[in-house]
Amino acid sequence: MASRMETRLSYPFPATRVRSALVDPNYLRAKLASVHGDNSEVTEHSVAPDGGVQYTLALPIPLDKLPSIAKTLVPAGERLRRTEVWSSSQDAPTMTSSVVVPNAPARIEATARLEAEGAGSVIVTDLTVSISVPLVGGKIEKALIKQLTEVLEKEHRFDLEWLESDAAGGR
Repeated sequence: MASRMETRLSYPFPATRVRSALVDPNYLRAKLASVHGDNSEVTEHSVAPDGGVQYTLALPIPLDKLPSIAKTLVPAGERLRRTEVWSSSQDAPTMTSSVVVPNAPARIEATARLEAEGAGSVIVTDLTVSISVPLVGGKIEKALIKQLTEVLEKEHRFDLEWLESDAAGGR
């Protein structure tokens, strides 16, 4: 079974500026430190000849926010791997994301598009959470979607602060 959700995150900045920030290694490191804490890092970052960008993040798993049954499925100390691939388009880029929890029956897949909206832009993300555990997988998926919503909101607040600081000449 799989659970899906769609999010819309608005920015008062053009898509080109938002994409530029979201794929910048300095931004990624700052976001990880601010939102995900000390046990997170950018493990890979590469720019393709056509301008596409791929990076992988290692993030701590917030076990305290998961249902007790889910905690038994995640090996202690394991970090999840989140890989994002951004297309080379500057005006209307797309992104695919895959989140894997090593040695656990969990997978998160997402596709997103960043597009103009009024004077700013919006990222529309379609996300699918799959937990391959009979009987309780759906319950765990719902809990993960709640947690993912909170994380995406925190990351969005960080994005806005970063972009506003950059606009004010703070970077």
